[in-house]
Amino acid sequence: MHFSLARAPFLVAVTSAHGVVDRRPAVPVLSHVLLEAAGDQITLRATDLDHAFVARIPAAVDIPGTAIVLAQTLYDALRKVNNDNTVHLSIDEEGKTLVLKAGRSRFSLTLLKDVDFPEEGAFAAGTTFSLPSSTLRLLLDKTRFAISTEETRYALNGVYLHTSSEGDALCAVATDGHRMAVVSVPFSAPAPFSLILARKTVVETLKLLEKEEGECTVSLSAAQIRLDFGDRVLTGRLVEGEFPKYARAVPERSESFFDINRRAFIEGVDRISVISSEEIVRVVRLKLCDNLLQLSSVRHEFGAAEEELDVVCPSAISWEAGFNGRYLGDAAEHVDGETVRVYLTDALAPIRLESPEKENISFVVMPMRV
Repeated sequence: MHFSLARAPFLVAVTSAHGVVDRRPAVPVLSHVLLEAAGDQITLRATDLDHAFVARIPAAVDIPGTAIVLAQTLYDALRKVNNDNTVHLSIDEEGKTLVLKAGRSRFSLTLLKDVDFPEEGAFAAGTTFSLPSSTLRLLLDKTRFAISTEETRYALNGVYLHTSSEGDALCAVATDGHRMAVVSVPFSAPAPFSLILARKTVVETLKLLEKEEGECTVSLSAAQIRLDFGDRVLTGRLVEGEFPKYARAVPERSESFFDINRRAFIEGVDRISVISSEEIVRVVRLKLCDNLLQLSSVRHEFGAAEEELDVVCPSAISWEAGFNGRYLGDAAEHVDGETVRVYLTDALAPIRLESPEKENISFVVMPMRV
């Protein structure tokens, strides 16, 4: 096998493959990638058995062939060579190593021999549709941070993607029980559906979407999702389980709200939070009074901190509640625009944060007893 290709598109594909492979596999081949050189391209494959990635990259193939190489080593080598280099890969005469040359750099990567690379199973698509990559990026980017990390809450370990009851919107939701992100976009679905994208699927999809501006073809089966970007395809197993009925946990919009500068709010919460240690939940108390938002944090072993921020209220509101400072900051960071609108109810009820101009993106944060 011998082929040459541009480093940049090759590294993009290898980066995605590196994210898909199993880092601590029970079977060694699951930490490797398969390279197949034929015609005018190479095909790169990676899998952890729950996810599969396939990329096709244009290449000048002198000698066709296949090679199975450790994903981590290939990824590290490609990252280190100069960006403007053409990369040359070939198998040595003994057939034991894959030689990678770029500029004056040369790497010999040990091949995995006498094993069969796992074949991707048949995919029986039940529903297929297309949507702009920018739309998919919005849905996942705004919700990813709220995915639960508790393994025992299996149904919350991903992003819940579903069509609206009216069939005119596509909704993405993530929650860990303490905060929630809800996004909806106009969408005409060929058929109603609901599914839970696993965290790894979300992370790897967002990597693919970093520079993608075209269309994505989405195919759904009973247990999997396939995202086709043309020259790159990601398949992932869906999370089993039933996502909770989240709508009842989202506070209604009302006249009880205040508007605040988003950056000032984020920075104020961050400053007040330093009074707590890294190991302790950073509790920040918010008190609204006379168009001022008072932020405070007290821990007897560390001290106290206070700050005031200007807000705009439609009417006189008296309200006070405590929150996890990190959750407040995370939510505000994902609000678009210069202003955050915060809807209130009472001290024991969650708050709703969103941009006044983009009401299709909402964030909910539960209060804490302090």
